Amino acid sequence: MNSVNSSTGFSGFQLRSGFSPRIIPPLIPSLPSDSPPADFDAHGFLQQIQLDVLEAQDSLLSAKISQAHAHNRERRPDPDLKSGDKVLLRTLHWKNEYKRKGDK
Repeated sequence: MNSVNSSTGFSGFQLRSGFSPRIIPPLIPSLPSDSPPADFDAHGFLQQIQLDVLEAQDSLLSAKISQAHAHNRERRPDPDLKSGDKVLLRTLHWKNEYKRKGDK
């Protein structure tokens, strides 16, 4: 729940609650706490959550574009077929669909 997603750059907990939970006991006591202070601004807090969600959505869109680009890099263009052209189909993976019941 608190691990950072590589696609979004945020943990699920941070996107839901607006901050990362404290690790008890703190591993490095000199670092400031990530928990919200007692007198925090609610409007600013909600804006920060909305900005985090928008940044995560941008990261997901960027990852999606990157994956599509990587997938399409090795792809061949579609053949130029017209209505009436004769083609050969490879049906090896469809052979079970054409069998009658009881045939082997």
